[in-house]
Amino acid sequence: MAKAGWIVPGLFFALLAGIAFSAPMPEEYIINNATMECAVFWGGDECLYCDMPVGWKSIGLSHETECPDGYAEISLKTNCTQVKDSFCCTESHSGGPGNCDGMIISHFTRECALLDNISACAVPAGWSSANGLCPPDYEWVDVSCGERENGNLPCLSTGFICIMLACRVFGG
Repeated sequence: MAKAGWIVPGLFFALLAGIAFSAPMPEEYIINNATMECAVFWGGDECLYCDMPVGWKSIGLSHETECPDGYAEISLKTNCTQVKDSFCCTESHSGGPGNCDGMIISHFTRECALLDNISACAVPAGWSSANGLCPPDYEWVDVSCGERENGNLPCLSTGFICIMLACRVFGG
């Protein structure tokens, strides 16, 4: 019976961990002692990771500290990397812009998938390249793609397409 008492608190902390994971990183002040400069730095969120520049270090959260005396406050450009993840490529997600290169979509099955190297593969029948985000009511699935034949996409079999359409229309 004692083990059952840990279920509710355990679920509570799991929920808090999920909320913390999806929150953006707080802004912080960073300084460069060699140049006597300071700047506000944002490290990103679950869809965008920003690297602190070399030679800079954090002195605390921007709402708790300020630029030290004698330091010039500057605007700093940082190198940010977009994360390739289904969450970051879904409409209305809470993070920054994700890396959705290689996203394909099937409006027939209402599914989306991310391919590692779309330029080196043949998109499966019934799927197309997507230039945007996946609708939130679509399901994310794993899809493997065929290899290109002699650098070209293989022709789709019209018989296969007819079977797919018949199944879709007649509920097969």
